[in-house]
Amino acid sequence: MKKSFVIVSIFFLVACVSKKSSTQWEFNDSTFEFTLTPPIDLTKSIFTTDLKLINGGSFNMPKTKEIIALQWTVASFLLSDHEVTNKEYREFVIWTKRKAAADLLAKTYPEKRLLNGNYNEDLPIDWNDPVIQSELFLIENTIKVYNKKKLTFIIPYDNWNNTYPIVEAPVEIYPDTLCIEHEHMLGNDYRHILRKYWSDPRYDNYPVVGVSWIQAWAYCAWRTDRLNEELLIQKKIIDEKSLYNTTEYFIQLMEKKGGIDGILFPSFRLPTEAEWILATKTKNYKIETDQLFAWDGFKITSKKGDYLANFNQYYLRNSDPFEFTAPVKSFPINGVEMYDLCGNVAEWVQDRPDSDSTLKVIKGGDWSDSFEQLMAHKVDTLNFNRSSSRVGFRVAMDKVGSEYIIK
Repeated sequence: MKKSFVIVSIFFLVACVSKKSSTQWEFNDSTFEFTLTPPIDLTKSIFTTDLKLINGGSFNMPKTKEIIALQWTVASFLLSDHEVTNKEYREFVIWTKRKAAADLLAKTYPEKRLLNGNYNEDLPIDWNDPVIQSELFLIENTIKVYNKKKLTFIIPYDNWNNTYPIVEAPVEIYPDTLCIEHEHMLGNDYRHILRKYWSDPRYDNYPVVGVSWIQAWAYCAWRTDRLNEELLIQKKIIDEKSLYNTTEYFIQLMEKKGGIDGILFPSFRLPTEAEWILATKTKNYKIETDQLFAWDGFKITSKKGDYLANFNQYYLRNSDPFEFTAPVKSFPINGVEMYDLCGNVAEWVQDRPDSDSTLKVIKGGDWSDSFEQLMAHKVDTLNFNRSSSRVGFRVAMDKVGSEYIIK
Protein backbone atom coordinates (compact mmCIF):
# COMPACT_ATOMS: atom_id res chain seq x y z
CA MET A 1 0.00 0.00 0.00
CA LYS A 2 2.71 2.47 0.88
CA LYS A 3 4.47 1.94 -2.45
CA SER A 4 1.23 2.50 -4.30
CA PHE A 5 0.54 5.67 -2.34
CA VAL A 6 3.99 7.10 -3.13
CA ILE A 7 3.64 6.39 -6.84
CA VAL A 8 0.20 7.96 -7.02
CA SER A 9 1.38 11.00 -5.07
CA ILE A 10 4.29 11.63 -7.40
CA PHE A 11 2.05 11.12 -10.44
CA PHE A 12 -0.50 13.54 -8.98
CA LEU A 13 2.21 16.17 -8.38
CA VAL A 14 3.57 15.89 -11.90
CA ALA A 15 0.11 15.83 -13.48
CA CYS A 16 -1.10 18.89 -11.57
CA VAL A 17 1.96 20.98 -12.37
CA SER A 18 2.08 19.87 -16.00
CA LYS A 19 -1.32 21.43 -16.56
CA LYS A 20 0.28 24.83 -16.05
CA SER A 21 3.04 24.40 -18.60
CA SER A 22 4.45 21.97 -21.14
CA THR A 23 8.01 23.15 -20.62
CA GLN A 24 10.85 20.87 -19.63
CA TRP A 25 11.37 19.67 -16.06
CA GLU A 26 14.46 20.48 -14.02
CA PHE A 27 15.39 18.54 -10.91
CA ASN A 28 16.64 20.54 -7.95
CA ASP A 29 19.06 18.40 -5.92
CA SER A 30 18.80 20.51 -2.76
CA THR A 31 15.02 20.36 -2.30
CA PHE A 32 14.14 17.21 -4.30
CA GLU A 33 11.38 19.15 -6.00
CA PHE A 34 10.57 19.60 -9.66
CA THR A 35 10.81 23.17 -10.93
CA LEU A 36 9.73 24.59 -14.27
CA THR A 37 11.99 26.19 -16.85
CA PRO A 38 10.25 29.23 -18.41
CA PRO A 39 9.64 28.95 -22.17
CA ILE A 40 12.31 30.54 -24.34
CA ASP A 41 10.95 33.80 -25.72
CA LEU A 42 12.30 34.33 -29.24
CA THR A 43 10.37 37.59 -29.63
CA LYS A 44 12.61 39.47 -27.18
CA SER A 45 15.60 39.95 -29.48
CA ILE A 46 16.05 41.22 -33.02
CA PHE A 47 18.44 38.31 -33.51
CA THR A 48 15.81 35.62 -32.84
CA THR A 49 12.46 37.00 -34.05
CA ASP A 50 13.00 35.36 -37.44
CA LEU A 51 13.56 31.87 -35.99
CA LYS A 52 10.87 29.24 -36.44
CA LEU A 53 10.73 25.81 -34.84
CA ILE A 54 11.06 22.97 -37.33
CA ASN A 55 9.82 19.75 -35.74
CA GLY A 56 12.13 16.82 -36.26
CA GLY A 57 11.21 13.69 -38.15
CA SER A 58 12.21 11.10 -40.72
CA PHE A 59 11.79 11.42 -44.46
CA ASN A 60 12.91 9.71 -47.62
CA MET A 61 15.09 11.53 -50.08
CA PRO A 62 13.49 11.19 -53.53
CA LYS A 63 15.21 8.61 -55.70
CA THR A 64 16.86 10.07 -58.79
CA LYS A 65 19.32 8.93 -61.43
CA GLU A 66 22.12 10.50 -59.42
CA ILE A 67 21.31 9.17 -55.93
CA ILE A 68 19.62 6.20 -54.34
CA ALA A 69 16.70 6.66 -51.96
CA LEU A 70 17.84 7.39 -48.39
CA GLN A 71 15.94 7.83 -45.17
CA TRP A 72 17.14 10.71 -43.03
CA THR A 73 16.16 11.41 -39.43
CA VAL A 74 16.49 14.95 -38.13
CA ALA A 75 16.08 16.31 -34.60
CA SER A 76 13.95 19.40 -34.04
CA PHE A 77 15.80 22.68 -34.64
CA LEU A 78 15.29 26.40 -35.22
CA LEU A 79 15.66 28.02 -38.64
CA SER A 80 15.40 31.59 -39.88
CA ASP A 81 12.30 32.15 -42.01
CA HIS A 82 14.31 34.17 -44.55
CA GLU A 83 17.70 34.47 -46.17
CA VAL A 84 20.18 36.82 -44.46
CA THR A 85 19.68 40.27 -45.98
CA ASN A 86 22.09 42.98 -47.06
CA LYS A 87 21.09 45.05 -44.03
CA GLU A 88 21.62 42.19 -41.58
CA TYR A 89 25.04 41.32 -42.98
CA ARG A 90 25.97 45.01 -43.26
CA GLU A 91 25.53 45.36 -39.48
CA PHE A 92 28.23 42.71 -39.12
CA VAL A 93 30.54 44.63 -41.46
CA ILE A 94 29.93 47.95 -39.65
CA TRP A 95 30.68 46.34 -36.28
CA THR A 96 33.89 44.87 -37.73
CA LYS A 97 34.95 48.30 -39.02
CA ARG A 98 34.52 49.79 -35.54
CA LYS A 99 36.48 46.91 -33.98
CA ALA A 100 39.31 47.32 -36.51
CA ALA A 101 39.49 51.08 -35.87
CA ALA A 102 39.44 50.63 -32.08
CA ASP A 103 42.23 48.06 -32.21
CA LEU A 104 44.37 50.36 -34.36
CA LEU A 105 43.92 53.25 -31.95
CA ALA A 106 44.70 51.07 -28.94
CA LYS A 107 47.83 49.75 -30.60
CA THR A 108 49.06 53.21 -31.61
CA TYR A 109 48.16 55.35 -28.58
CA PRO A 110 48.92 54.03 -25.07
CA GLU A 111 46.65 56.66 -23.52
CA LYS A 112 43.67 55.24 -25.45
CA ARG A 113 43.96 51.67 -24.22
CA LEU A 114 43.10 49.94 -20.98
CA LEU A 115 45.49 47.88 -18.88
CA ASN A 116 44.32 44.71 -20.65
CA GLY A 117 45.29 46.23 -24.02
CA ASN A 118 41.73 46.85 -25.25
CA TYR A 119 40.65 50.20 -26.61
CA ASN A 120 39.06 52.48 -24.01
CA GLU A 121 35.51 52.54 -25.35
CA ASP A 122 34.65 55.59 -23.24
CA LEU A 123 36.57 57.57 -25.88
CA PRO A 124 34.84 58.22 -29.23
CA ILE A 125 36.55 56.81 -32.31
CA ASP A 126 38.09 59.59 -34.40
CA TRP A 127 37.60 58.39 -37.95
CA ASN A 128 39.78 61.23 -39.26
CA ASP A 129 42.77 60.02 -37.27
CA PRO A 130 45.70 59.60 -39.72
CA VAL A 131 46.35 56.04 -38.51
CA ILE A 132 42.79 54.98 -39.31
CA GLN A 133 42.83 56.84 -42.62
CA SER A 134 46.07 55.21 -43.74
CA GLU A 135 45.31 51.67 -42.51
CA LEU A 136 41.59 51.21 -43.05
CA PHE A 137 41.07 53.10 -46.31
CA LEU A 138 42.33 52.84 -49.89
CA ILE A 139 41.89 54.99 -52.99
CA GLU A 140 40.38 53.12 -55.92
CA ASN A 141 39.62 55.08 -59.09
CA THR A 142 39.84 58.35 -57.12
CA ILE A 143 37.24 57.03 -54.64
CA LYS A 144 38.05 56.33 -50.99
CA VAL A 145 37.01 52.79 -50.03
CA TYR A 146 37.61 50.50 -47.07
CA ASN A 147 40.63 48.24 -47.11
CA LYS A 148 38.72 44.96 -47.13
CA LYS A 149 41.74 42.94 -46.02
CA LYS A 150 41.67 44.79 -42.70
CA LEU A 151 38.05 43.89 -41.99
CA THR A 152 38.40 40.48 -40.39
CA PHE A 153 36.66 38.36 -37.79
CA ILE A 154 38.14 35.50 -35.77
CA ILE A 155 35.90 32.43 -35.68
CA PRO A 156 36.45 31.00 -32.19
CA TYR A 157 37.08 27.41 -31.36
CA ASP A 158 33.65 26.50 -30.04
CA ASN A 159 34.49 24.14 -27.17
CA TRP A 160 31.01 24.64 -25.72
CA ASN A 161 28.88 22.95 -28.37
CA ASN A 162 31.39 22.14 -31.16
CA THR A 163 29.55 24.13 -33.79
CA TYR A 164 32.03 26.26 -35.72
CA PRO A 165 34.53 25.01 -38.31
CA ILE A 166 38.16 25.26 -37.22
CA VAL A 167 39.81 28.19 -39.02
CA GLU A 168 43.48 29.00 -38.46
CA ALA A 169 43.40 32.64 -39.60
CA PRO A 170 41.01 35.59 -39.26
CA VAL A 171 38.32 35.61 -41.95
CA GLU A 172 38.02 38.57 -44.32
CA ILE A 173 34.31 39.25 -44.07
CA TYR A 174 33.56 41.93 -46.69
CA PRO A 175 31.33 40.47 -49.43
CA ASP A 176 32.43 40.34 -53.05
CA THR A 177 30.36 43.25 -54.35
CA LEU A 178 31.58 42.76 -57.93
CA CYS A 179 30.76 39.06 -58.24
CA ILE A 180 27.71 39.80 -60.41
CA GLU A 181 29.82 41.65 -62.97
CA HIS A 182 32.64 39.11 -62.78
CA GLU A 183 30.23 36.27 -63.51
CA HIS A 184 28.61 38.23 -66.38
CA MET A 185 25.22 37.18 -65.07
CA LEU A 186 23.34 40.23 -66.37
CA GLY A 187 23.80 42.68 -69.22
CA ASN A 188 25.25 46.19 -69.20
CA ASP A 189 21.80 47.71 -68.67
CA TYR A 190 21.83 46.53 -65.06
CA ARG A 191 25.38 47.40 -64.02
CA HIS A 192 24.42 50.77 -62.55
CA ILE A 193 22.00 48.91 -60.26
CA LEU A 194 24.30 46.02 -59.39
CA ARG A 195 27.11 48.31 -58.23
CA LYS A 196 24.73 49.78 -55.67
CA TYR A 197 23.22 46.46 -54.60
CA TRP A 198 25.34 46.14 -51.46
CA SER A 199 25.39 49.76 -50.29
CA ASP A 200 22.09 51.32 -51.41
CA PRO A 201 19.40 51.27 -48.65
CA ARG A 202 16.82 50.44 -51.33
CA TYR A 203 18.32 46.95 -51.37
CA ASP A 204 18.42 46.51 -47.58
CA ASN A 205 15.79 43.77 -47.64
CA TYR A 206 17.35 41.79 -50.49
CA PRO A 207 19.43 38.67 -49.76
CA VAL A 208 23.14 39.25 -49.36
CA VAL A 209 25.24 37.63 -52.09
CA GLY A 210 28.99 37.41 -52.65
CA VAL A 211 29.48 35.71 -49.27
CA SER A 212 31.52 32.52 -49.05
CA TRP A 213 30.76 29.50 -46.85
CA ILE A 214 33.42 30.52 -44.34
CA GLN A 215 32.18 34.13 -44.29
CA ALA A 216 28.68 32.84 -43.55
CA TRP A 217 30.08 30.98 -40.55
CA ALA A 218 31.83 34.16 -39.37
CA TYR A 219 28.48 35.95 -39.47
CA CYS A 220 26.93 33.12 -37.41
CA ALA A 221 29.65 33.46 -34.75
CA TRP A 222 29.29 37.25 -34.61
CA ARG A 223 25.49 37.02 -34.36
CA THR A 224 25.85 34.52 -31.50
CA ASP A 225 28.05 37.00 -29.65
CA ARG A 226 25.57 39.84 -30.14
CA LEU A 227 22.59 37.73 -29.01
CA ASN A 228 24.32 36.54 -25.84
CA GLU A 229 25.59 40.06 -25.12
CA GLU A 230 22.04 41.37 -25.38
CA LEU A 231 20.73 38.57 -23.15
CA LEU A 232 23.28 39.15 -20.38
CA ILE A 233 22.62 42.88 -20.40
CA GLN A 234 18.90 42.15 -19.94
CA LYS A 235 19.72 39.86 -17.03
CA LYS A 236 22.05 42.55 -15.55
CA ILE A 237 25.01 40.16 -15.59
CA ILE A 238 27.04 42.61 -17.71
CA ASP A 239 26.54 46.36 -17.85
CA GLU A 240 26.83 47.41 -21.49
CA LYS A 241 27.73 46.51 -25.04
CA SER A 242 31.39 46.24 -25.96
CA LEU A 243 33.51 45.48 -28.99
CA TYR A 244 35.27 42.91 -26.81
CA ASN A 245 32.22 40.98 -25.66
CA THR A 246 32.32 37.48 -27.12
CA THR A 247 30.53 34.26 -26.31
CA GLU A 248 33.92 32.79 -25.34
CA TYR A 249 34.24 35.51 -22.71
CA PHE A 250 30.64 34.97 -21.57
CA ILE A 251 31.23 31.24 -21.10
CA GLN A 252 34.23 31.94 -18.89
CA LEU A 253 32.23 34.54 -16.97
CA MET A 254 29.27 32.24 -16.39
CA GLU A 255 31.47 29.30 -15.41
CA LYS A 256 32.93 31.48 -12.65
CA LYS A 257 29.38 32.22 -11.53
CA GLY A 258 28.50 28.54 -11.35
CA GLY A 259 27.53 27.33 -14.82
CA ILE A 260 26.08 28.37 -18.16
CA ASP A 261 23.09 26.02 -18.44
CA GLY A 262 19.89 27.89 -19.16
CA ILE A 263 21.68 31.24 -19.59
CA LEU A 264 23.44 31.43 -22.95
CA PHE A 265 21.85 30.59 -26.28
CA PRO A 266 23.29 27.84 -28.48
CA SER A 267 25.41 29.08 -31.36
CA PHE A 268 23.92 30.24 -34.64
CA ARG A 269 25.09 28.00 -37.45
CA LEU A 270 24.39 26.91 -41.00
CA PRO A 271 21.72 24.21 -41.35
CA THR A 272 22.68 20.74 -42.47
CA GLU A 273 21.42 19.52 -45.83
CA ALA A 274 18.96 17.18 -44.08
CA GLU A 275 17.63 20.05 -41.95
CA TRP A 276 17.25 22.25 -44.99
CA ILE A 277 15.27 19.55 -46.80
CA LEU A 278 13.07 18.94 -43.76
CA ALA A 279 12.22 22.65 -43.72
CA THR A 280 10.87 22.34 -47.26
CA LYS A 281 8.33 19.72 -46.16
CA THR A 282 4.91 21.30 -45.81
CA LYS A 283 2.38 20.24 -43.21
CA ASN A 284 0.44 18.43 -45.93
CA TYR A 285 3.45 16.36 -46.99
CA LYS A 286 2.57 12.63 -46.98
CA ILE A 287 4.71 10.63 -49.38
CA GLU A 288 7.82 11.48 -51.33
CA THR A 289 5.92 11.91 -54.60
CA ASP A 290 3.64 14.60 -53.13
CA GLN A 291 6.19 17.38 -53.22
CA LEU A 292 9.18 18.39 -55.31
CA PHE A 293 9.65 21.94 -54.08
CA ALA A 294 9.12 23.82 -50.80
CA TRP A 295 5.38 23.76 -51.34
CA ASP A 296 2.71 21.15 -52.05
CA GLY A 297 2.50 19.43 -55.40
CA PHE A 298 4.45 19.59 -58.65
CA LYS A 299 3.46 23.00 -60.01
CA ILE A 300 5.59 26.14 -59.89
CA THR A 301 2.60 28.48 -60.05
CA SER A 302 -0.33 29.14 -57.76
CA LYS A 303 -3.96 28.53 -58.74
CA LYS A 304 -4.03 32.15 -59.91
CA GLY A 305 -1.04 31.54 -62.16
CA ASP A 306 1.48 33.48 -60.03
CA TYR A 307 4.98 32.05 -59.72
CA LEU A 308 5.82 30.58 -56.31
CA ALA A 309 9.54 31.39 -56.43
CA ASN A 310 12.09 33.70 -58.07
CA PHE A 311 13.87 31.77 -60.85
CA ASN A 312 14.74 32.07 -64.53
CA GLN A 313 11.48 31.91 -66.49
CA TYR A 314 12.66 33.25 -69.86
CA TYR A 315 12.36 29.91 -71.60
CA LEU A 316 8.77 29.72 -70.32
CA ARG A 317 8.06 32.97 -72.19
CA ASN A 318 6.98 34.61 -68.98
CA SER A 319 8.65 36.41 -66.13
CA ASP A 320 8.15 37.61 -62.56
CA PRO A 321 8.96 41.29 -61.86
CA PHE A 322 12.56 40.53 -60.78
CA GLU A 323 15.47 40.33 -63.19
CA PHE A 324 17.87 39.56 -60.34
CA THR A 325 17.18 38.73 -56.69
CA ALA A 326 13.90 39.67 -55.03
CA PRO A 327 13.35 41.18 -51.58
CA VAL A 328 13.06 38.38 -49.03
CA LYS A 329 9.49 37.24 -48.38
CA SER A 330 8.29 38.42 -51.82
CA PHE A 331 6.89 35.00 -52.62
CA PRO A 332 4.35 32.91 -50.68
CA ILE A 333 5.32 31.32 -47.38
CA ASN A 334 5.43 27.53 -47.25
CA GLY A 335 3.59 25.24 -44.83
CA VAL A 336 6.20 25.55 -42.07
CA GLU A 337 6.49 29.34 -42.36
CA MET A 338 9.63 29.46 -44.49
CA TYR A 339 10.22 31.91 -47.34
CA ASP A 340 12.40 31.45 -50.43
CA LEU A 341 13.85 28.04 -49.64
CA CYS A 342 13.52 27.42 -53.36
CA GLY A 343 14.68 30.19 -55.67
CA ASN A 344 15.91 33.76 -55.10
CA VAL A 345 19.40 32.72 -53.99
CA ALA A 346 20.77 29.23 -53.44
CA GLU A 347 21.81 28.64 -49.84
CA TRP A 348 24.97 27.34 -48.18
CA VAL A 349 24.53 24.34 -45.87
CA GLN A 350 27.07 22.61 -43.65
CA ASP A 351 27.63 19.49 -45.72
CA ARG A 352 30.30 18.62 -48.22
CA PRO A 353 30.19 15.99 -50.96
CA ASP A 354 32.23 12.87 -50.29
CA SER A 355 34.50 13.53 -53.24
CA ASP A 356 36.16 16.81 -52.23
CA SER A 357 36.64 18.37 -48.79
CA THR A 358 37.03 21.87 -50.26
CA LEU A 359 33.55 21.82 -51.79
CA LYS A 360 30.40 22.67 -49.84
CA VAL A 361 26.79 21.95 -50.73
CA ILE A 362 24.36 24.66 -51.80
CA LYS A 363 20.63 24.05 -51.97
CA GLY A 364 17.45 25.46 -53.44
CA GLY A 365 18.37 26.93 -56.81
CA ASP A 366 18.48 30.65 -57.52
CA TRP A 367 17.19 33.55 -59.59
CA SER A 368 19.21 32.43 -62.65
CA ASP A 369 18.25 28.74 -62.57
CA SER A 370 15.58 26.77 -64.41
CA PHE A 371 12.77 25.39 -62.26
CA GLU A 372 14.37 21.91 -62.22
CA GLN A 373 17.20 23.23 -60.02
CA LEU A 374 14.65 24.41 -57.45
CA MET A 375 13.71 20.82 -56.57
CA ALA A 376 14.54 20.01 -52.96
CA HIS A 377 16.66 16.93 -53.75
CA LYS A 378 18.95 18.80 -56.17
CA VAL A 379 22.51 19.43 -55.04
CA ASP A 380 25.03 21.97 -56.26
CA THR A 381 28.50 22.69 -54.85
CA LEU A 382 30.98 25.53 -54.57
CA ASN A 383 34.44 25.91 -53.03
CA PHE A 384 34.09 27.00 -49.39
CA ASN A 385 36.25 30.10 -50.01
CA ARG A 386 34.42 31.16 -53.18
CA SER A 387 31.37 33.38 -53.43
CA SER A 388 28.75 33.97 -56.09
CA SER A 389 25.96 36.32 -57.09
CA ARG A 390 23.69 33.27 -56.96
CA VAL A 391 24.44 32.12 -53.40
CA GLY A 392 23.38 33.39 -49.97
CA PHE A 393 22.50 31.68 -46.69
CA ARG A 394 20.16 31.54 -43.71
CA VAL A 395 20.94 30.75 -40.07
CA ALA A 396 19.90 27.82 -37.89
CA MET A 397 20.18 27.01 -34.18
CA ASP A 398 19.93 23.87 -32.07
CA LYS A 399 16.69 23.43 -30.17
CA VAL A 400 16.97 23.59 -26.39
CA GLY A 401 14.15 23.02 -23.93
CA SER A 402 10.71 22.04 -25.13
CA GLU A 403 8.71 25.24 -25.53
CA TYR A 404 9.19 28.52 -27.39
CA ILE A 405 7.35 31.76 -27.69
CA ILE A 406 7.52 32.51 -31.41
CA LYS A 407 6.31 35.55 -33.29
